[in-house]
Amino acid sequence: MQLSFSEFRSRVWFILASVSLLGLIGYMLMQGGNVVLLFLFAVILAVGFTAFAQTITDKTKIPYGLALPIALLTMALGLAVFVSYFFPALVNELTSSEQLIQNISTQVEKIATAIPGIDPTNISLDFASIVQNIQANSSSIFSGIQNVFSQTTSAVFNVLIVLVVSIFLAAQPSYYKRGLIALAPKRYQPLAKTNIELAFASSKKWLLSRLVSMGVIAILTYVGLLLLGIPLAFSLAIAAGLLSFIPNLGPILSFIPALLVSLTLGVFSIVAVSILYIAIQVLESNLITPKIEQKLVDSPPALLIFSQLLLGTIWGFLGLLLAAPAVAVGISLWKNGSWEIKKE
Repeated sequence: MQLSFSEFRSRVWFILASVSLLGLIGYMLMQGGNVVLLFLFAVILAVGFTAFAQTITDKTKIPYGLALPIALLTMALGLAVFVSYFFPALVNELTSSEQLIQNISTQVEKIATAIPGIDPTNISLDFASIVQNIQANSSSIFSGIQNVFSQTTSAVFNVLIVLVVSIFLAAQPSYYKRGLIALAPKRYQPLAKTNIELAFASSKKWLLSRLVSMGVIAILTYVGLLLLGIPLAFSLAIAAGLLSFIPNLGPILSFIPALLVSLTLGVFSIVAVSILYIAIQVLESNLITPKIEQKLVDSPPALLIFSQLLLGTIWGFLGLLLAAPAVAVGISLWKNGSWEIKKE
């Protein structure tokens, strides 16, 4: 479809405004650390809460003000069930894998001996040597534990802040949308309203696709590893599901521990696990996600990977998490946004 001059001009102004806005956000991030990133993550979470509550309202005709607490309570109960029934199995599986770790260490050392310039003793996972290192470096380890505790406390505080902000945003989504629209000049407000609604819909579809994909990947990975007789199947499946929240890079990260475990079982297991992970990724990328996203414009893989590497390098893990929804929303606005200003 050929663009008219006014549409082309509007989109050029959109690009300039977007670059200016990104520059402002970047400056705020440099000055305020991860505060802005946490707020953006709270917005994504609020979109999920709002979508769930709105679904309850549409299906049961329950008022939104009552549907939101029901949605939050349902998610809290789901998390409690997971922690009560699945988390103990996960911990038990990991704590009973000492022999498996020793076997992995042996296989990695064998591979390392075939690579010039690598000393296999530097990557040994022998528990006796680990204990000796702990005793020799007890003072530095104690200092590190204090640092980890401090970082953990900060992380818990950040999670609580994100949850509280996201609940407040989800409680009155229309109020915050109107406030955001009011920031635009009056003649641009109809355009702003349309594009904000589009951004919300794009975020909701992207989040839904990620959550469903995470669940499907976890189930398929668990069933596949179980049929192949791979140890730590449940733990590896949970890791695969959680890491699949990060498109492109997540599946690669989840494949590494599965590959290490398969090293202890021989060549057949290595090939079988590799084929399993590749097949699941192909199925998720070409069938599951496109089916869920429907009319949502797919994010170009090259642009998505570049955005992940860029934001991940600048702002760490949070930047990596927010790269995918940012690209999805940006492309959706560019392709389907409203750019024609109504003449008075």
